[in-house]
Amino acid sequence: MAPPLLNFKTDARGRPAKRALGAWMSPLLTLLAKGKSLRQTPLNPFAYHGEARMHRDLRDWFMDIIEDIAAHPTAQAPDVMAQILAAPMDIRGYGPVREEAARTVKAEVEALRG
Repeated sequence: MAPPLLNFKTDARGRPAKRALGAWMSPLLTLLAKGKSLRQTPLNPFAYHGEARMHRDLRDWFMDIIEDIAAHPTAQAPDVMAQILAAPMDIRGYGPVREEAARTVKAEVEALRG
């Protein structure tokens, strides 16, 4: 795992170094799973973390693209629209991996939108 709060080192690629965590993490992960009901509420302690904000920003960005395509369906060729709508599927990973993928996909989509 590479939890942001417990990570102070980076690997050769500049990404957070992964750490081996023992069985002591099991009760903590169970507790975190029980907090699932706090998602999408003001009581979510992780909602204001940079990565959570990035997730919301990506969601809003993609919804804006969908609304724009729906409002102007003939503005793009159908194959270009399909590429634009499929592009967010390439945003994967966590932390810096996801950030890099998001930057790349956003640039690709903006180039396709012209």
